[in-house]
Amino acid sequence: MKNIPWRGEISIQQVLMMMRDDPSNRFWLAFVRATGKDAGSIKIVSSAVYGAPLDGYNKRRPAGKMPASALHTEKGTLPITDSTNGQYLSPLISHIIGFNLYKVKH
Repeated sequence: MKNIPWRGEISIQQVLMMMRDDPSNRFWLAFVRATGKDAGSIKIVSSAVYGAPLDGYNKRRPAGKMPASALHTEKGTLPITDSTNGQYLSPLISHIIGFNLYKVKH
C-alpha cells in the first residue's frame, strides 16, 4: 500500500457515519479480503456505494427472518456495491483500511 497517496487518517466511526448518511454518495474503499482463495489480499473499490444493488438483490425477506441490516450488524459486515460493475461486496468492518484515500483507524 506504499503507492497510495494517503491524505491522512479517519476513524472507522466517521467512515460508517459518512457511508450511511447518504447512501447515494460514491466513495473509494480499500479492505483486506477475509475469505476465499484471495483471503489476505487487499481489494480496492474505486467507486462504491453503500447498500446492496437494486437489481433484485433487495427482494423482501420471508416472514420471520431478520432484516438485512440486522444480519450485517450481527456479522460485523457492510453491504457495499461496486458501482462500476454492480458487484455486491460485504467486507468486514474490522478489515477496512482505507476510505476516500484516508487511512482508517480502528
